[in-house]
Amino acid sequence: MSEVAEQPPETPAAAVVEELVFDVAPARRDQWIEADAAAWDDALAGSPGFLGKEVWVAADGESSVRVVIWWRSMDDQQRAAHTIQGEADRRMGALYREPAGHDLRLVRRVEPQDS
Repeated sequence: MSEVAEQPPETPAAAVVEELVFDVAPARRDQWIEADAAAWDDALAGSPGFLGKEVWVAADGESSVRVVIWWRSMDDQQRAAHTIQGEADRRMGALYREPAGHDLRLVRRVEPQDS
């Protein structure tokens, strides 16, 4: 299984962020997150242009799970979608959820100043 990063990936200025939002009942959230990791993480990690993946849940227990995937370019993201998406979705089995979401392109970033 892929390593879990402590920090967001370093991203080039042209990076693409794929943000997917899944409606997952809080009682099944941990099970869904484990299934997502098993179905997707290794396939993503082996994809050209893959820069990292984050899984976010609301601190207030809301039912949404946000998956943020970082890509070097839109071409890399689209190539991976055509190559691995169908099989990975099937591996989710009964836990599969249709995501809402969109692709984002970085246009500006502010970082902390050194003191």
